[in-house]
Amino acid sequence: MLNFLKKLLSFSIGSFGSGIIAFVSIPFLTRVLSPEEYGSGMLFISVAMVFSNISILGLDQSYARFYDRINPRILLKKISFITFFSIIVLSLIVIINKSFINSFFNNKYEYAYLLILFMFTQNLFRYTLVILRMEQKGYLFSLLYIGQRLTELIFLVIFISLFSAIHLYMIFSSILGFILPSIIGIFILNQLITKRSELSILETSVESKSLLKFGVPLMMSTVLITILLNIDKVILSFFVSNFELGIYTSALQIALSLNIIQSAFNSFWVPYAYTVSQEENFKEKFNIINIFLTLIMVVVAIILIHFKGAFSILLGKEFKDSINLIPMLVLMPVFYTLSETVSIGINLYKKSYLHLRISLFVLIFQTIILVILIKNFNTLGASISVGSSFLLLYVLRLFTGQKHLNFIKNTKILFTIIITLYSYALVESFYDNAIISIMFIVFMLFMLFILLKKNTKFITSQFRRKV
Repeated sequence: MLNFLKKLLSFSIGSFGSGIIAFVSIPFLTRVLSPEEYGSGMLFISVAMVFSNISILGLDQSYARFYDRINPRILLKKISFITFFSIIVLSLIVIINKSFINSFFNNKYEYAYLLILFMFTQNLFRYTLVILRMEQKGYLFSLLYIGQRLTELIFLVIFISLFSAIHLYMIFSSILGFILPSIIGIFILNQLITKRSELSILETSVESKSLLKFGVPLMMSTVLITILLNIDKVILSFFVSNFELGIYTSALQIALSLNIIQSAFNSFWVPYAYTVSQEENFKEKFNIINIFLTLIMVVVAIILIHFKGAFSILLGKEFKDSINLIPMLVLMPVFYTLSETVSIGINLYKKSYLHLRISLFVLIFQTIILVILIKNFNTLGASISVGSSFLLLYVLRLFTGQKHLNFIKNTKILFTIIITLYSYALVESFYDNAIISIMFIVFMLFMLFILLKKNTKFITSQFRRKV
């Protein structure tokens, strides 16, 4: 258990460190960049992430899946070749459609070539991280993860100080942030893999078909989730000005500060869940983890929503209109993180196609209500659609996961807390009434207390056993 906690800590440091750097950089960016420039930069990075996820074909996950069976040097060569070929093909498609891509981003710069460069560098960094995870080098993983964020911020400060405050330098600094840590990681990884004593007993070949068969479905699911996370900015760009887009993305960055918890949790949840699922009382343990995660995420969400006005000081006066967007946008990381636990039954029973169906349904729903609500409520409508879509994602994953692995107790209380949080965020988006706010908060805290009380006996027994 102690060894497990040490590994969890070593990998979580990177998530918390990079998250803190990202959060600290927000007030800097919103003060040196205009809302127009900030919105344009974030829009490009969002689109580039979708292209990057497509080009890698889920082969980073294939590396993890076949790691213990195939010589990692041979495996890495195979997936690197396939990924390189995939990026070349996608790059040719981008070049052929260069005029359309450049015009989509307002024809200021050669965005098509920047998109290609982003794909290469981001995938290089992603492979570096997944190899470090499989080699169990948690502290080195965290060092490079933090180094990427820090390098990105340093280059951005340098570019803006020497030249001008334009979104082009956001893109440049992101690309350089991927390159430098990856170069350092490659030198270290080469020595790590070479020193592994068991390489001679591992298989020396694997079919590309097997790698793609495992990776492509995961890529499709990842792409759908990535689109789900970013389609709001893309659709907004068609209906609002770059100024309003910048206001929206600044509020979104505040909400995504909760990703610090999400990243730290996800770094250990899946492997832990697979290990614990072999034990006799694994359902009770899953239920307790879900309760504690719900408690943490809901309380943090309440704090961010209730004190949303304080973020106007953090962001600066040009971005003060973003505070009313924060409540519903906060629901995105909250519901997405919580859905990771309630849907574990889908993973354990190898029904991964259900994730695709759910993600596709939610994406269609989100696209429709985004268009409707943006036309009626502008950026506020976009925030409402995002919060509503991720509520739907949570609900679908909850009931689908429970159908395959019925481990959550007191579902009615849990569902009441979630719906109350959604209602609270919706009300706070339109009104600023202290009495109503306090009533919502007191009710949610009371329901959380009831949820904990109903599970006190098992929680106490687990702590006594030091599980």
